[in-house]
Amino acid sequence: METQTPVRISANSPPTEGGGQNLSGKTESYPYCTLVAQATLVRLPTRDVQQSFLSSSVPGLVISELRPGPSSRPPMPTTDCVEDTELIDSIIAACHKLSTTKLYHYKRRRFLFYAADKGFDPINPPLTWIFQYLLHLKRSGLTLSSLHVHLSTIVAHQPPMSPASLFFRHPHLKLFLQSL
Repeated sequence: METQTPVRISANSPPTEGGGQNLSGKTESYPYCTLVAQATLVRLPTRDVQQSFLSSSVPGLVISELRPGPSSRPPMPTTDCVEDTELIDSIIAACHKLSTTKLYHYKRRRFLFYAADKGFDPINPPLTWIFQYLLHLKRSGLTLSSLHVHLSTIVAHQPPMSPASLFFRHPHLKLFLQSL
């Protein structure tokens, strides 16, 4: 015989007419109802997920064949980004549309001409010169999103641990761009 366990329902539910009945069979009026619940465990038939996946897969197909091999990936640039500018440019050119690539090259040349005009090194520029360049672009009428794109082209061609390569995380940059 199965056991029956009393279950209390919250005080928000209305009580039964005669009140609740406790385990001794006495009727008491509680602000909540006491119901009897039957504790029954129901087992549902299931199948093994791995077994069903393997049985429904395409015969002769190996999962590792779906992943691209290391030979299909483009080569990664070395840590010195300045020496491999052509390699980086070729990888970027393969990832973007031709118009986007030309736009990035234009923004890079614009920075190089500005650096040559002002007389500072474009490979490892001081942060103050980059601030002045961004301010020059802002005065030219560029939007804040365009300034971010110009900034990303500057950072992409910097040595890995130069101040300009860490520029996006620099606290002064956030303050500078917020004040524009």
